Amino acid sequence: MKNTLITVIDKKAPGYQDARKISNLLLLNNNKLSPDKIAYCETSDDVIYVLNYCQQNKKSFRIRSGGHHHEGACTGDNVIVVDISRMDKMVINKATSTIIIPSGAKLENVYAKLNEQELLIPGGGCDSVTIGGLAQGGGWGPYSRLYGMTCDSLVSAQIIIADDESGFKKVEINATNDYKDLFNALKGSGGGNFGVVTSFTFKTQSLIGLKKESFDIKISNGREPEKRLEQWFKNASKAINPITSFVRVYPDTDELKDPIRLYISGIIVVKKNDTDQAIKKQIATIIDKDFPTKDINLIRNTPSSNDKNNKKKLSSLENSFSSHLAIYDAIKVQKDTPAIAAPTSTCDAPHPHKISSFFPKKGIDYASLATAIFEYMNKNKSFGSKANTYLSLHGMGGKIKDGDNFFYYKDRDFMFQIQAWWSNPTDPDNDKYLTWVENLRLDLSKKGFTEGCFVNFPDYNCIRKSPKSEKYNAENDGERIELLIQFYGKRYLGDLLQVKQKYDRNNSFLHEMSLKSGLKGNFFSSELKLQNNGWIGGFEESNPEFKYPKPNLTSLPILDNMANIDKLQRQMKAEWPEFSWITILGVQKSRCFQMFATNISRIGYTAEGRVYSIICPQQGAYLKSVGINLNVEVTVTGQRGWVNEDSREMAADLGVVGKIWFSPDNNANPFIKFLLNELDKTKFPFSKATAIQVNTSRVGDAKGIYFPLLRGETDRFKSPDFAKHENVAFTVANLDVQINDITLTKDPIVDKFNTIILGIFNILSANMLKKTNVLSWNIWFNKPSVVDQEEWRKHAEYWRHSLDVNHCSPDGDGTDAKYFDGKPLQISKLEILIELYKLYKEVIKPNYVALGIKNVSKLNEIAEPLNQEIKAIKAIQKQ
Repeated sequence: MKNTLITVIDKKAPGYQDARKISNLLLLNNNKLSPDKIAYCETSDDVIYVLNYCQQNKKSFRIRSGGHHHEGACTGDNVIVVDISRMDKMVINKATSTIIIPSGAKLENVYAKLNEQELLIPGGGCDSVTIGGLAQGGGWGPYSRLYGMTCDSLVSAQIIIADDESGFKKVEINATNDYKDLFNALKGSGGGNFGVVTSFTFKTQSLIGLKKESFDIKISNGREPEKRLEQWFKNASKAINPITSFVRVYPDTDELKDPIRLYISGIIVVKKNDTDQAIKKQIATIIDKDFPTKDINLIRNTPSSNDKNNKKKLSSLENSFSSHLAIYDAIKVQKDTPAIAAPTSTCDAPHPHKISSFFPKKGIDYASLATAIFEYMNKNKSFGSKANTYLSLHGMGGKIKDGDNFFYYKDRDFMFQIQAWWSNPTDPDNDKYLTWVENLRLDLSKKGFTEGCFVNFPDYNCIRKSPKSEKYNAENDGERIELLIQFYGKRYLGDLLQVKQKYDRNNSFLHEMSLKSGLKGNFFSSELKLQNNGWIGGFEESNPEFKYPKPNLTSLPILDNMANIDKLQRQMKAEWPEFSWITILGVQKSRCFQMFATNISRIGYTAEGRVYSIICPQQGAYLKSVGINLNVEVTVTGQRGWVNEDSREMAADLGVVGKIWFSPDNNANPFIKFLLNELDKTKFPFSKATAIQVNTSRVGDAKGIYFPLLRGETDRFKSPDFAKHENVAFTVANLDVQINDITLTKDPIVDKFNTIILGIFNILSANMLKKTNVLSWNIWFNKPSVVDQEEWRKHAEYWRHSLDVNHCSPDGDGTDAKYFDGKPLQISKLEILIELYKLYKEVIKPNYVALGIKNVSKLNEIAEPLNQEIKAIKAIQKQ
């Protein structure tokens, strides 16, 4: 790199080890994340020069403004790091009430600059973070509820993007010029997706006549921390917007008699003449209006007018957002401090650490959530002064929910951040600290409380379902998509990928968690939503009992599946109706998989989301070599439920009838043909009207006749790769059905006949309908569309009666049954022949008079080939 105006440090330079440092020292262990060079750029031209050098020399690069990316995506092995931390000269424009902030400016300097003019932007809570990554990821901080996320104050930006002619170019982007789509995408999508943002212009807020007060509340074991946390969950997002609060939940410790378990801190912006008592009364509302104000501490420094350092410290409010570590300081007072103790601040310098973030699912019970958190914290205790471990909760609501940005979870009441910080990157207990974070994440996720991940607090593990899952692989596009969905939801991901394709189709700007051009998927973009002709939503919200984690729909009547087609407005078709069952009861490795024909099953609902009709697939079982064709039909007779297109969730209860009968087939076995002609068709299962009725129930509840259709994939097993469609499906729901006895007819001959026929079906289907077996469905739906009611009626009627006609399975692209390793299901012809001959010997022949069979000689003649073929197959098997 020949540009002598750019400082470049390579691996041989004396300062290389310091130059390659990032905030998370843990990631640098064993010389990992060792770039070839670090290029310190001071102008946009410097950046363009370095990017062109990388392109010409086919070198990968990473962008680093502050180095605070928790997963280290701002650096890498053998890459060139484009460091823009020296681009930090700010300019305030009083006339336009704006400030230009280069990407390398640290928040402590941003706040100090603004504080001199009694101005503010809603930045973050950590002094050493730079504006570049903060703003692009949305930016949560101590003023977010009053003024919105950091990106909500963005007026314009200068960004260097890929250019076909010149390699790279700098452009100005805002909400009205030719780059407005890129400007909008920049707000909340995360750093490094579309280019290098060299500077931002933000609108500022005046603090004239106002003051910022920081506060904290310490709640120990003896003062009901779990109850107070539940109150904060319910009330903090409803408090007045000037209060943004922040909570730490600490694990229990044996090292203190009455340790702090809940630490609530925050910022309130008030009038300068407001009294302390008035301020405290407002603060109390984030917990409870009757919370004692004496327990609220206003944290104050009183700097002199010329004390710039104190002004800087006060403006950044580090005294509030770092004082949560007081519990660990208390431990050190009472116990000898190790040679390398846990850090007393998370913002003062790089430290080894691990974080994870997520959001509360809508409709969860906050009391249960608080209990779950403290159960974990009580069981998994503090590491004392060796490491700081805790759960952070960032208050939301207020102006955050009104933001015009790509922050997908803006409607939530708060966000979670699990944190572990320590001082020694080679600490022998590193894995214990990581496990503490991971197990808490998994615990809350498996209990149904959480979803997603905040792009500014990334955790590659957020897509793992268990500690034994493989680590995230950015080279796997499926895993990358899964991770991106955690950040943006499918609703926003489609839009962002369109912008990525437009401005960076060659993936010049690519890192381990960035958007990537060329990713394939049926992503539901906001543009598509507007074209979908009238989705309104809201039915799910009409009753709090309808919501997850345990939707209770019993207040809704079970409605006839065909009686309300005139109410249908919208639908989702099941493009991949897939189910699984165990072929040998009790042996999980025997699990089998099959997909029914596509786009037969559907769920129909109103524009508000109330479900009025569900069409279910049907199936036939046919063994050509034996000449048996059995139909099995699962008919949805009634239902109740809701769909939410925005959250891509649904909940429904289904009433189901399962039936089995012989299909009239020209290639039928001669013995079966004889029975079809001779036996009473009003008694035996030769049509749907006299079919064998297989009784089913909810799993573990024999009296539960309605089956819940619930969001997501079944948790009974991990689907094989060939049965996963999250990259292309709009959503997925699951259903479990347990098999019980058949309905008896009170005619012992018919019942014996039906029992054997069911046994034959179970041979054909590898015990699909074996008593106590469980059928587990994953139903993958394509994108919502508008219902044509007449077409729906015809479709429903056709498939309700389709198996009365002479064919096997429904037409369409279904699959044959196969095991999870892909091997096809093998059917035993011998076992079926044995059962057919058993039918002859034990049912038909002994009762031929009662059955009205006059030509018994013909019966015996037709049955004998069954016996001969059984003997022949057995003889071959013995050879």
